[in-house]
Amino acid sequence: MVRWYMEHEARKYFDTIFRDTSYGHIQYRLEQYWLCALIGLIFNEYNVNLKENIEITDSFTTDLRSFEDEIRALVFYRFLHITNVNPDDDTILSQMNEFFDMNNLSRISTNGMKYMDYFASKGFDIIKEKIKLETTKNLYQFLTKYLKLIEEKYPN
Repeated sequence: MVRWYMEHEARKYFDTIFRDTSYGHIQYRLEQYWLCALIGLIFNEYNVNLKENIEITDSFTTDLRSFEDEIRALVFYRFLHITNVNPDDDTILSQMNEFFDMNNLSRISTNGMKYMDYFASKGFDIIKEKIKLETTKNLYQFLTKYLKLIEEKYPN
């Protein structure tokens, strides 16, 4: 079974932020994972050496399900650049076969999941560096800083 993996340190980070749930929280680990992966994808940075982690799930959560095609497309786009494949080249079909797997609930192969984990790992490193736990105690503060982080990369 193909699953996403979330680093232990990332789990602890989000557990600390969401300790006070009166401001809300992000319930599912995959959604926390996706916040990390999205930052890695936006900054186009990834770690190939993953830290200690734990498997979280093999399918999209209900809230992410309506975006799963976009998620797969964005990760595949970055995957093509990492593997230096020209999207106009005929080899893109073999790369699609390497990245996608219609037999998995996520429709992503083991290799594709590995690349998502790489982006999530680096995305967490960026989040951890830019959104300090000492100044972030709840969902509101986290999301405000998270959006500023995205705006830092893509102003207006």
